[in-house]
Amino acid sequence: MLRDMYDKALTATDLKAIGKTRGFSQEEISSSALFTAAFLSDKGLSSALGSLTQDEIVLLHLLNVINKEVDVTFFEYLYGEQERDSDGWHYQSFASQYKDVFKAVRKYLVRKGVLLFAESTSNWYKSTKLERWSFRFPDQFAPFLPSPFDSPQVFDTHVNEDVLRRKLKQVVNGVQIPGEAAGYDIKVSGAKLRIGKREFRMNYLKKWQEKSWEASVPEERRYKNADVSPIQVVIYALSRLNQNEWVLPDEFSRFWRILYQDTPDSKVICEAGSKWGYLSKQEYQGKSYYRLAETMGASMVKPDSYLTVKGDQAVDMDIKTVPYEDLEVIAQISKLTVVDSRLQITPDLIAIGNAPMRIRNHPQLLWLRDKSSLFREVMEKVDKRWGKIVIHENLMIARVRDISLSVKIQQSFTDPKRIIVIAKDFIAFPRDALPEIQKIVQKSGYVVKVVNSITNGGE
Repeated sequence: MLRDMYDKALTATDLKAIGKTRGFSQEEISSSALFTAAFLSDKGLSSALGSLTQDEIVLLHLLNVINKEVDVTFFEYLYGEQERDSDGWHYQSFASQYKDVFKAVRKYLVRKGVLLFAESTSNWYKSTKLERWSFRFPDQFAPFLPSPFDSPQVFDTHVNEDVLRRKLKQVVNGVQIPGEAAGYDIKVSGAKLRIGKREFRMNYLKKWQEKSWEASVPEERRYKNADVSPIQVVIYALSRLNQNEWVLPDEFSRFWRILYQDTPDSKVICEAGSKWGYLSKQEYQGKSYYRLAETMGASMVKPDSYLTVKGDQAVDMDIKTVPYEDLEVIAQISKLTVVDSRLQITPDLIAIGNAPMRIRNHPQLLWLRDKSSLFREVMEKVDKRWGKIVIHENLMIARVRDISLSVKIQQSFTDPKRIIVIAKDFIAFPRDALPEIQKIVQKSGYVVKVVNSITNGGE
């Protein structure tokens, strides 16, 4: 897009203005290759971003969270509000409606060297060039964006009730949280900790939290047809706060004015986020301030405070205090059982053997190896076998129950080594053979079903 902008979109006036704002040399302006390299660097970027209004900074943050190309209508609520409110605006042509908006975008963002624009090839069906212009905020500029908030308040970190911890206790007490999102029950199944149909991971737990938050916001506040929902905007914006910074819900009014025609209720959204533990809430002088909730890091808690080793027996784990990071690691390499409302873990030989080195060398696993003879025995066994088994990452396995179809697949390849029968009903083949095998299966009247870690619940 940057190359197209330089070659086809920028005028001499545009280039001169960008060069002046960003401090580019004449050589960098005159050469496509040099301009491209300079534009995506941080040269002059801080001063260019510093020259923007707070509304423009918020707009760039919104483009960053949307993370895709937008057309000129996206800028309507920032640069075209007066025109939109005038009589007869809705009866004008697209060019008449948005020509001044486009001029403003070009003047205040493009010519300051903070925004890309070019004619989109995917919008060929649109009748006017103005409709085909696309804009994008470069990913490389995101770390340099100033805060989207004018003046956040600074307070000591305040820890609210840990809703995630309450959810985790579901594995031993089975208690549902009123109003929580469906499909995310936490339980032990097949000796594995699961959330819904998947093996437990913290990102699934955070997804439950976000879905529960979304479900508690009134239907008309969800703005499903927008590029990004109000909740996603709140999460993104609060992630840009520094440590101990908090903001009032009213601070989101700038985001809503740019992004939506109807104004979301910031107080309702933030309060719901606090209820589900995604946001922390702090009262000060009769006002409620918010920021993203923080969780207790693993480095702050010693393993012996939540793990009880009993000789060569299963290790007891306290679900009420185990750090989330450690729980995810333990869940990956252990078999779990619930005994008298307690969670017990034993080593999973296969899981430990398949675990990547970052897991095998995790401090939590090293602690278990040192303290538990049960884990130490299994891990020593894994170490002895390490490197003696070759794992083919480019290999695929298919289950073919029909014998005639299996034979047809094998005979379709001139090289017999391309297809190997590894067990009853199962064949193995290189990944690049998949398209050809799919054609054979479909021509024979069968359906191809793909099973992976997502469709098969993490297995």
